[in-house]
Amino acid sequence: MSNVKSDNQLLAERYDRVSEGQFKNGLILIEKLGVKKGHNVLDIGCGTGRLTLHVANLIGPGGRMVGIDPSVQRIEVAHRKIRDAPVKNVIFEVGNSNDLDHFENDSFDIVYLNIVLHWIQEKEDAFAQIYRVLKPGGGLGITTGNKDKPYTVKSIMEEVLRLPRYAGAVDADKEASKPVNISELETLLQDAGFRISEINCEKDPRYFESPLKCLEYVEASLFGNFLNNVPVNLRESVKADIMKELGKKRTPKGIENVYNTIFAVAKK
Repeated sequence: MSNVKSDNQLLAERYDRVSEGQFKNGLILIEKLGVKKGHNVLDIGCGTGRLTLHVANLIGPGGRMVGIDPSVQRIEVAHRKIRDAPVKNVIFEVGNSNDLDHFENDSFDIVYLNIVLHWIQEKEDAFAQIYRVLKPGGGLGITTGNKDKPYTVKSIMEEVLRLPRYAGAVDADKEASKPVNISELETLLQDAGFRISEINCEKDPRYFESPLKCLEYVEASLFGNFLNNVPVNLRESVKADIMKELGKKRTPKGIENVYNTIFAVAKK
């Protein structure tokens, strides 16, 4: 999965507080997957474990819940939660989608990636590994951003970086996120052997009290990779320009940052 070296404890703690949008998407995905008591479930890219613990309650003590994430800081937040309120059917560990070798073949009823796929660089390998660890008939659930419909802040950022004062300064190869569109996701799933049950894109607006709060949310969601392709000496200037444009997105509900989220469910 993507580089998380830019992550830190402050961002991890902030993400745990502000990730309501991701959690709501996850609740929808889990309902689509039909998670039941006694299921063995793998949450890839579990972050601070909020959705993981919700699913653990659904599967009950007869099930097994495993959450993995490449960020040491986010796994630490997740561990703290189960230390404070012991949950016997949950394991949190540092890990990623391209290193599932320690899980046996056909060991999970459900695997899901909630707002994670765009971070995975070697997607074909990840889907092959997920297919291996899923039981025959097991379900895979995915929510992810749509490459063809970037979220508001990303669109604004791209417009700002086209301004003459930033010309030639951006290193496109350093872009940490590698989103897909619906057609690409269909191909990835089918090539890995999955049977697609459902795939669609839904508008997902989120609202913030100020441009600054909106950017803080984005920074926490991106493991500190926001503007990582911009030279350090220009980042504050770029942020100021983005916030100026975000100010124009104010609605009665607050600053609107619209995501277009792909929901996909497939079977092995």
